[in-house]
Amino acid sequence: MWIKVKLVDSVVCANFTSSKILDEDAIQQAGVELMRLVERASETKKLLLSFEGVQFMSLGMIGKLVLLNKKAKTQGVQLKFCDISPNVLEVFKIARLRCTFPNDNNVDEDD
Repeated sequence: MWIKVKLVDSVVCANFTSSKILDEDAIQQAGVELMRLVERASETKKLLLSFEGVQFMSLGMIGKLVLLNKKAKTQGVQLKFCDISPNVLEVFKIARLRCTFPNDNNVDEDD
């Protein structure tokens, strides 16, 4: 289990249980769990994904996050990311997808 989930004030809140999401098996399993999150949030229409504690994430995980974002949009689920470490944010920058993902980090998009 790569993702821990709880309901807080009608928001499905999820966070990763590992500080590193690097190998292909972990990415595949996390991807399955992320897709289930959208189904779980279909009633509340709100999903918050915290990256608290995640220090390293491969570019392969970006693909799973893109799919999560697309599925959330098609299901009408508002998706937000939070607690993104500088290392993970760097992966977003490298993939040139930082603006694609919603976040609550108050990070200037031009830095």
